[in-house]
Amino acid sequence: MLPKGFLELARTLIGVNTVSSQGTRQAADLLQALWEHAGLPVRRQVVEEVHVNILGGPGGEVAGPGGVLMVTHLDTVPPGPLESWQSDPWTLTERDGFLHGLGVADVKLDALCKAEAARRLQAAGPGTRSGSSARSVRKWGCAGPGISRIASCFARCRRRRSSAASRASSA
Repeated sequence: MLPKGFLELARTLIGVNTVSSQGTRQAADLLQALWEHAGLPVRRQVVEEVHVNILGGPGGEVAGPGGVLMVTHLDTVPPGPLESWQSDPWTLTERDGFLHGLGVADVKLDALCKAEAARRLQAAGPGTRSGSSARSVRKWGCAGPGISRIASCFARCRRRRSSAASRASSA
């Protein structure tokens, strides 16, 4: 069941122009507030001045096995010719039981669902998880700058954990 206010948030997020050339700052601002509300500490990475990656969750500070990593991207492709759309691509529209708008199937509602999943995991308590994390990035494909920055962040966290484990075993 969708949480109260989900469709209103979806309308707001679909209304944000996140075509790659326009940047993702507005979408990141909205999602950062949601992830903080879900109990995830958030760090921001600014990429090329107009794009923002948000990293939510305990990151390298989580101890123990398991955990959840949720990744999505925030940028969208251009909508193409507007006359090809049956409705405004930046307006969430429900038609025949389906939601329509730019980013509904791939990016924006995916990010909202993951924010809700993170909130539910956090609310369930520590016995149900070892830590959850959420990441929203620009151009998350294998060679995209978003995923590259995320990978370097994880590598730094892993090195810190290894260093800390080595120091602890030496003591």
